[in-house]
Amino acid sequence: MSAAWAGWMLALAQVVDIASIFLAPVLAGRRPSQYGVVVAAVTLTGAGALVLLVVADTATALWVVLLGLGQGACFSLALTFFALRAPDSEHAAAHSGMAQPVGYLLAAVGPLLFGVLRNATQAWTVPLVLLFAVAVCLLITGLDAARDAYVGSA
Repeated sequence: MSAAWAGWMLALAQVVDIASIFLAPVLAGRRPSQYGVVVAAVTLTGAGALVLLVVADTATALWVVLLGLGQGACFSLALTFFALRAPDSEHAAAHSGMAQPVGYLLAAVGPLLFGVLRNATQAWTVPLVLLFAVAVCLLITGLDAARDAYVGSA
């Protein structure tokens, strides 16, 4: 696809993730366990990546919307879990201070890594497979984080 069309697809993903960024924490906060919200968010992310890998030229905007919704929900859930899994604000701050630097470091390196992989392979296959693998890891860690339990003690 052209650079201009790719830019529109990126903008579309970012616009639609706004909805899930706000919706996922609301849904997560209304129940003791967040298994369903985690599964939905990761399924959208994984499905978007997988379908883009297989049939990128067909209904691209639809798959980008799925990916954007899933990624927005995953991001906001990660931040929501700091509060939901802490018995008090002190523990929430400690969890946040420990995890966010690692998360933002990965977020900063991710686009560079994907660009390097794309340039090295001259295709999006490897980066999209990696994105799908990350979604599988998100599912594993997300289901663990979705348990109705606190991390640390009050």
